[in-house]
Amino acid sequence: MSVTKYFAEEKIWRSPTEHTWMFSEKANLGRIILEVLNCHSPKVIQISDDSGVRMTNREIASDAEKIAVGLRQRGAKQGDVVGFVARNGSYLTPALIACFYLDLPINALDVTQNEDEIYSIFRITKPKFIFCDDDMVYVAHKILERLQSSAVIVVIGNDVSGDVNIEELMQEGDSDELKKSLFFVNLLTCLLSGVVRVITTAPFSPEIYVNIVEKYKVTHTLISPIYLNSALESTRITPKSFLSLRTILCIGSLTTDDLVRKLGIYALHGKLFIAYGMSELGSIANYLYEPPKKVCVGILAPGNESVVIAENGDRLGPGETGELCFRTPHQMIEYIENPEATKNSFTNDGFFRTGDLGFYSHDGFLHIVGRCKDLIKYFMSHVSCSEIEKVIKTHPGVRDATVVGISDATCYQLPAAVVARRKNFAISANDIYEIVAKNLPDSHKLRGGIYFVDDIQVTSTGKHKKREIEKYATKMFEMLKSNNDYKSA
Repeated sequence: MSVTKYFAEEKIWRSPTEHTWMFSEKANLGRIILEVLNCHSPKVIQISDDSGVRMTNREIASDAEKIAVGLRQRGAKQGDVVGFVARNGSYLTPALIACFYLDLPINALDVTQNEDEIYSIFRITKPKFIFCDDDMVYVAHKILERLQSSAVIVVIGNDVSGDVNIEELMQEGDSDELKKSLFFVNLLTCLLSGVVRVITTAPFSPEIYVNIVEKYKVTHTLISPIYLNSALESTRITPKSFLSLRTILCIGSLTTDDLVRKLGIYALHGKLFIAYGMSELGSIANYLYEPPKKVCVGILAPGNESVVIAENGDRLGPGETGELCFRTPHQMIEYIENPEATKNSFTNDGFFRTGDLGFYSHDGFLHIVGRCKDLIKYFMSHVSCSEIEKVIKTHPGVRDATVVGISDATCYQLPAAVVARRKNFAISANDIYEIVAKNLPDSHKLRGGIYFVDDIQVTSTGKHKKREIEKYATKMFEMLKSNNDYKSA
């Protein structure tokens, strides 16, 4: 296996392979996808677990073409932003492909976000079209009123209060108009061939996930480690549940040694791929896990460069932990309307600062150990939230945990933990406090409290909603203080 190369004079790591384009970097993504779909037209490519609807490549391509024509006839032009607040239903993929074809930037949001959260983002991106489900139409109208926007609301459903239903949009033009403008694209027979997607509009639950894997004999799955861990802990899982899995791709948060151990009990025939990436950078690193090696995120993806920097900005060498910074062929240009955030996110020589703490081993593998942007400052000490979380999760009664900082006038911040218990385990706040106090320095003690919840809030990609969790922990802390139940330690 080729490994990441280290150049000692520059203190820089580079991918063992150069980046190569499968096609011209100026090629239109929508045209490429449509061409490939039409090359494999009879093949079923998508199954809805909700409705049972099976769609072929040709059907998805046809719907995408009709949606593109409908958008164009309603005035869509290159560069117009399209917002999505919709679940993963049958029409979502064709709508996205249509946007790719028309060069319309996409701003996709989670349906679990509230009105203020969606407004704060759309205020910046200023979408000209918004695709949304029935239950989000009212919210979309309220947001457009606040924005004083005339954006078109496209309803993916039956609600008649939107500007247009997606099926009506598809009927507004002849897709032959689109076909005549297609340019020849090299046939990429490997793209989208041989893989059937199973979709659902239901929010993630361990039971639904395990059921889908069993029902469709899923062979490939892309999943957040947090979600995978909850599936492995579910009472729904059996020794036969994951026998069909051949490839498990973990991305979105840290994959732990404990997760790999539990996965090995059920996915007897599956290969575990661990990937590391960011919206701002694209793919950063990946790794086909080879037991019994220690879990890491592998080697740099083609064309990537990396430095590890200390707090004073000095570059670090192999085995030294610091902030991970990267340059990639696909990195972002800027944060929209936020030049200060853009400037602060890059080093002077153009490396993007991820906020992740990590190091490169002497054999060229990348390891992530936590977050420097999530550090808590307790007096003069910097406390790693992830370091505390790892210790808490070693307790057999803990299913999940996250650590946040509670603002304090004297100490700056107090570490606090929000914990989800495993079923049928009796575990107290004192148990959590003691395991942290025993294994970590005094500065890491959970002086901000330990709060138990049924489930920790996560995003659609399985990451902890740190801001919401911090608000909850702060509220609970203040409540205890007002009731004189808080004791400093």
